[in-house]
Amino acid sequence: MNKGTFVLQLGPYGGNFARVDENRKDAMVIVMSEGDEKGRRWVLEPTDHGTCTLRNQKTGTYLTFEGEPHVNKPGCTGDAREWELRAFSGPLMGNFHLVVPGGQVEGEELVFDASALRIFPPQTALRPIRPSDMAQTWMLKRVTED
Repeated sequence: MNKGTFVLQLGPYGGNFARVDENRKDAMVIVMSEGDEKGRRWVLEPTDHGTCTLRNQKTGTYLTFEGEPHVNKPGCTGDAREWELRAFSGPLMGNFHLVVPGGQVEGEELVFDASALRIFPPQTALRPIRPSDMAQTWMLKRVTED
């Protein structure tokens, strides 16, 4: 995918976007429909390895997680981290899994997803990939600059 600025919409049904929670100090990435427009914008920057980084337009920090990957590790922003954009092969073409590159962790491939925790605001986390589940995919909607 080419470099550009996108909003990351979770799943096929619209309304929920990955954004930085500006009300928290820990740079948590949450999934919500409302909030600051620039906090929902991510600059996709391809790497030479076939992966990409995603930099938040508002904060200048990158979509990441702290430390080593494991199941349920919360999503946050910080230093640059590479992600594999893996095209969804189901009925919803154009959506992607955001995969942690490098193979399996704890016996599973991990992806950036909505957290299994049912709390407010809804958070993000690394979750085992469900290759046929389009609700776990992200639509990258290109936006024009203001």
